[in-house]
Formats: sequence, C-alpha cells, structure tokens
Amino acid sequence: MKKIKDIKEFPATTYIGPEGYSRFDFEQEFMNCWSIIDDLKSTLGCSNQDQIVEAITVLYAHKFEKCFNTFEEMLRAKQI
Repeated sequence: MKKIKDIKEFPATTYIGPEGYSRFDFEQEFMNCWSIIDDLKSTLGCSNQDQIVEAITVLYAHKFEKCFNTFEEMLRAKQI
C-alpha cells in the first residue's frame, strides 16, 4: 500500500492521518480482505490443501490486523 508522502497528491478534503493513511487507504485494505473467498475456493481439490489453507490463514490474519489498525487510527483522528 502506498503511503502518502506529499499532501498535494490528494484534494484538500481528503484527511491524511499522522501515519500518512487516508480513508481511501482504509477502504482499499477493507476491500482486499474480501479476496479470501476466492483464495479459499482456489484451493479446492489441491493435494496440499491443508498447507495452502494454513498459509492463507496467516496471510489474512495480517491483512485483517492491518485493516483494523488503520480503522483504529481513523477513529482516533475522528475521521470516521
């Protein structure tokens, strides 16, 4: 995910938090978490499905944690 380095990259109405995240970053992180459904479906019938599902579990734990952290930052900044 791209962090905002220059305030001029977005219109003045876009909130940019202290960590450089905007509400658009949060929306993108949230939408990325939905791909878990397709990822799990793609493992059906694989001989090493258990290993793949374990890897997906680790990946999505990280994605959801990142998404929630951004959400908390936006709440702290009173932007959502």
